[in-house]
Amino acid sequence: MYRLWKKTSLLLTASALLLTGVTVGGSRAGAEANIYSMTLKLTGGVWNDWISYVTAEIPFVITYNTTKAVSTTSDDALFYSRDNGVSWISLTRGEGGALTLPIDPSLTSVRFRIHAWFDPLVGSNSEDDFISQPYPVKQPGGPTDVKATANANGSVTLTWLDNSNMESRYDITRTGPDGKKTFTLAGKTDSIGQVSYTDTQTSTTQDTWYVYQIKPIIDQYAIPEYLIPGEAVTIVETSAPLSGINDIVKTDTPLLKGSGIQPILKPGKTKVNILDDIAQIKVSSDLISKVDGVITNVPDIFAGASSWALPELKQAFGLGLTTSETLSKYSEAITREDFAGLAVRLYEKLTGKTLAPDYNPVFKDTNNMQVNQAYRLGIVNGLTNDTFGPKNPITRQEMSVMLLRTVKLAKPGVALDTTMKTTFNDSGSISSWAGDAMNFVVNYGIMNGIAGNKLDPHGNTTREQAILLSLRTYLATALLK
Repeated sequence: MYRLWKKTSLLLTASALLLTGVTVGGSRAGAEANIYSMTLKLTGGVWNDWISYVTAEIPFVITYNTTKAVSTTSDDALFYSRDNGVSWISLTRGEGGALTLPIDPSLTSVRFRIHAWFDPLVGSNSEDDFISQPYPVKQPGGPTDVKATANANGSVTLTWLDNSNMESRYDITRTGPDGKKTFTLAGKTDSIGQVSYTDTQTSTTQDTWYVYQIKPIIDQYAIPEYLIPGEAVTIVETSAPLSGINDIVKTDTPLLKGSGIQPILKPGKTKVNILDDIAQIKVSSDLISKVDGVITNVPDIFAGASSWALPELKQAFGLGLTTSETLSKYSEAITREDFAGLAVRLYEKLTGKTLAPDYNPVFKDTNNMQVNQAYRLGIVNGLTNDTFGPKNPITRQEMSVMLLRTVKLAKPGVALDTTMKTTFNDSGSISSWAGDAMNFVVNYGIMNGIAGNKLDPHGNTTREQAILLSLRTYLATALLK
């Protein structure tokens, strides 16, 4: 109503001016208008300080020029395309017209589209589309999916997912019995994807524990401090070719060399067939001391962790069951994507397999490689056909389902006990699709109840609690055949 009144008022004014011989808005009044150029600049910059690329999460503005008359009013909508114009995603202006692109390693080039509507004082309305040239997108993400693999010749191969096309190099710091050593991996600017580095300067005479810190160095681009990526941390025990250690350990109970776990069998049992054969599974007694021996010079790995959780966190770290994404902010609720990463790592540990990288996105709201892997394995589903909710906190019953699926996939021939043996005051609130999974985690001592004899199936779990759940699942099922 207001816009109709405004236009009517302007038309009356224009009619009066035209009767007196005055031209309104120049010679183009009433002519069809078009967009003929577009530029980008950082918010707060001078008007002609144009930019040739966009950095994810850093605000910018789009300005454009048109042929519209001064008296013509206009409105517009902005979009960007990550597939060269096949599909378009809406852009929403923030304060001062600021726009941002998301941190997403798969988003390295975009086209922008402006769709404008023109409402002249005199004449017919018109609209126009303008599509820009491709603009590079710089991604400042840190390394993920970090793994350290001990090789037969005593060397260690590190692999990780490079999520930044801005770093000039990676600094790799190794901490071990010989102190700290730093290696440099250069030449990764403008590339994103799987990266590997083999450390050949390891001990060849004895099995050794090493901790590796992998840090991207971004020094060619100016980015705010909050976008500077952190380092990823992983641990490994080498297999020195000249160590003289026998692979077969003579003992009354089987010991998995390098696994860090020791099963204690019931009397009369000589090998593990089913869970009932095992009286107890414990972590090797020297595992934590070995971990402590190499992390003393690696500060802050467990900073902020609860004292009661610290021993099991060290065990999980030493066994390779953690991910670099979960080794911080231990009291925060773990998200769906971070727990998917833990589940994938658990699957790899249970099977002894290393999954191939998966860069093909399944969901439109995440291209997290571990989410892609977990989905294709059958460990996770989406919230809808094309959304995953990666940043949503995960519930205890959702985690239980993922843990049960992981074990079933890793141990397809093992019959797992999913019958209800223990009831809780809130057992009735467990969703029907999660019943077997909740029974599984309770029966195998993976998950305990909380105060008031409750299982809290719809509650959330902290990062440190989630790591402990993964560790306990591994210890409960690693030796089952």
